[in-house]
Amino acid sequence: MKTDNLRFLSCLLATSMMFAVSCNGGTGTTETSATDSDSDSDSDGDDDDDDDNNTTTTNTTNSTTEGPGDGDGDGDGDETTGPPPPVCGDEVVEGDEVCDDGNDDDTDDCTILCMPPACDDGIVSGAETDIDCGGPECEAKCDADQGCFQNEDCASLNCDPDNNVCFAAACDDGILNGTEEQVDCGGDTCDPCPDPAVVINEIDYDQPGGDTGEFVEIFNGTPDDLDLMGLFLVMINGSNNTVYGAVDLSNAGPTLVAGGYLVVGVPAITGGVPDDVLTIDQANNFLQNGSPDAVALVDVVNMEVIDNVAYEGPMGDVMFMGIDIVFTEAQPIDNDDGSLQRIPNGFDNDQPGDWLFINPPTPGLENIAP
Repeated sequence: MKTDNLRFLSCLLATSMMFAVSCNGGTGTTETSATDSDSDSDSDGDDDDDDDNNTTTTNTTNSTTEGPGDGDGDGDGDETTGPPPPVCGDEVVEGDEVCDDGNDDDTDDCTILCMPPACDDGIVSGAETDIDCGGPECEAKCDADQGCFQNEDCASLNCDPDNNVCFAAACDDGILNGTEEQVDCGGDTCDPCPDPAVVINEIDYDQPGGDTGEFVEIFNGTPDDLDLMGLFLVMINGSNNTVYGAVDLSNAGPTLVAGGYLVVGVPAITGGVPDDVLTIDQANNFLQNGSPDAVALVDVVNMEVIDNVAYEGPMGDVMFMGIDIVFTEAQPIDNDDGSLQRIPNGFDNDQPGDWLFINPPTPGLENIAP
């Protein structure tokens, strides 16, 4: 009997202890599973009947809210907060556009930039002959191998008419360009310029209507006075290469001072020159204006040609008092108000480019480039 009572108390005590363990394990939890260390299962395959410490696993769910897309990869989310950007070429002036004519013609009033043509827009626009150069509107001249329509489009003042591109400046192109000091001389690449000389410096052989303003100007560019004895201004008819007139320059005085001018011309011209300028009057129309004609400055004492120029075309050689005159042609043609002038004043490189047609004429005065 006593033995049975002890056995009952032992079972009762064991039952109470199991209930206490269940209470201490906690109840009412969610998403939590507990595995008793006394379990006989071996779910982890370690042959220990899984009698390790209780393992608790908690499931956690993370949620991520994605922002707007970033299709261009610039990190800004590609968010659009306003109207779409303007489209140049849709014939609608919008945004920063000044114009929009819907075409790709940059020679009209509206370019492909939807702006008026400008000399700094980085394209060939308006009347430009190349990018931001040439034409009547841009101050910048085009460099070698850039487009051109006329000499004035080029920095070298020399446009290739066959290919419409600018030539580079050269020491034999008959043009004052590049770094030259005078036509085809001086500067960084050309030979030194000749010393100033006695030259035919300016001619006005033709005027609109009646030729009442004709003259030839002679300039002594040397540092010494010039003896005029034996010096003649000779005029040649280019149609038959004959002399049609000669003016004895000693009629103006015995000498032409250094830096001085002598003007042979009609009274309307010689009457208006400065007082220190030597003059010799001639009748109206004393200069022929055929195509071509010429004048020469000849020293019959020393049997030499000091200077000469043919105008309105090339001339053949002409003999005057046993002196062979070989002519240099002036490029411009004098058929309007103005005159043929040596530019720079007084310098002779025996080049057609020594001459420019300039208005107004400057008889008895220094020639100045426009």
